Amino acid sequence: MTTSLGYNINTKNQFLFTSCKCLVIHTVSLTAGFVIENFHEYKTY
Repeated sequence: MTTSLGYNINTKNQFLFTSCKCLVIHTVSLTAGFVIENFHEYKTY
């Protein structure tokens, strides 16, 4: 019982960690794309 519970907690933590990592990467790439597009427009004018 204890082992399966610990395994469940471990899996949940790993899932949360992976989700956070994906979210951070997604946010960073979105921000980078936004900045690059704005910078490109700024340089064009």
